[in-house]
Order: sequence, then C-alpha cells, then structure tokens
Amino acid sequence: MQVIKILKIVGILLAVIALGLAGLFVYASIDKTDKFYLTDAELLNPNYLYELEDKLRDKEPKYEILPDNTYELEDKLTKYKVLHDNPSVYIHRIKQGKGVVLAYRWYSNGDIFAIDDEKFEKITIWLSNAVLQNNMKVTFGDTSRIIGVYTKGSSAWPQAACSGYITSGELIINRSVSGYRVNISGQLLPTPSSISGKWCSPQKIDKEFIAKKIEHVNITTWLGKPGKHPYDETYR
Repeated sequence: MQVIKILKIVGILLAVIALGLAGLFVYASIDKTDKFYLTDAELLNPNYLYELEDKLRDKEPKYEILPDNTYELEDKLTKYKVLHDNPSVYIHRIKQGKGVVLAYRWYSNGDIFAIDDEKFEKITIWLSNAVLQNNMKVTFGDTSRIIGVYTKGSSAWPQAACSGYITSGELIINRSVSGYRVNISGQLLPTPSSISGKWCSPQKIDKEFIAKKIEHVNITTWLGKPGKHPYDETYR
C-alpha cells in the first residue's frame, strides 16, 4: 500500500510538471506587445538614422595588391561592420526631455523548436506637445512637431533590420478608458536607403493601439533604454 501511495504522489508530481512545461511552451508561443506613452520624453538621437546613412556612404570594401600578388582588405570599415556596430534599432532609444513619446513594441519568439527566428517590430513617435489631448491630429512631415520612426526585423540579426522615418500621413489620438487610442497612418521612407532592398522598400504603416502611461523608471532596454548589446534592444 505504501508503494502505491508513493507511485500516486510521483504520478501527480509528474503531471503537475508536465502541465507547467506545457504552459511555458504555450506562453512562449504567444506574441508579446508593449504599448505606452511617456511624458517629459524625447528620442535620444532623432537624427540617428541620417547619421548612420552618412557612415554607410562610400564604405564599400577596398582592396590593395600585396607584393606576392595576393589581395588584402584595405578598408576595414565595411557596411556590414558599420551596421553591426550601429544597428538601426538604436533609433528607438528614449531619454527624458521635452514632449511626449508614444511607443509600440511587438515581439515574437517564433517557432519554439527553431533557433534564431525571433522577430521584433518597433514604432516610436515623439510629439512636441507636452500634453496629449482628445481628438488630437498631427500630420507627419514637420519634424519640429512630430517625428515617427519604425523598425522591423529579426532579433538575432539587427544589422539587417528594416528601418526608416514616417515622412507623411497622419497621427490621430483619442482618449480611452485605460489610456489613449493611437492611430497611425503614414508612409515609411527606409533609412539608410543605401541598404534598402525588396525587404525594405517604401511602404504604408497602419497601426492602431491603446497606449498606457508608464514612468521613466520603468523603461527597459527593450522599451527604449540604451543597452550594452544590440540584443538587449531586439529581444524581449
């Protein structure tokens, strides 16, 4: 009888463990989103993508012929190295400042049985208005009033992400029970343009979400705080 009781207890424990593991797998397979607004805030460097464009310009690999007729890479600062050291996702970094920041963050673990297939998407909008208002409409284009930036790519390969500025369109904000309803309808201009391809062409950005207020102390590297490594900002 004692053996049977022990076996029953072991069976129950194994069942609990199995259910727990199943729950973890289910949770990991669900896409995660973070939607918030932050007052007294601004982009850490709103010109970051333009500066990255300048760094990439004329950075094609250059070679020189050595005495033994072999070749050596003359310019170590290739485009890949520039993007590896300065991934475009850094445009979403936030700091304390003047205005309001609206942000949308999406993350997917991908297939739980696959490796390096995690994905992310980030939208960050800075408004010069210090206070959000109901039925607020702002047109993209005047960077003294509004700046919108967008990035989407593979978490494991941030140097290949598609990024850019929202150069035209409209932002509409309305109050909701839990925060503000944000509606973005704009046109994305990929920047840096020198790495844009079929995967990163000019495109329409349509997004609607409810942004809830958070405090600066709650900003993580995923949400907008500078990280020590690009992965700090592409993995949730």
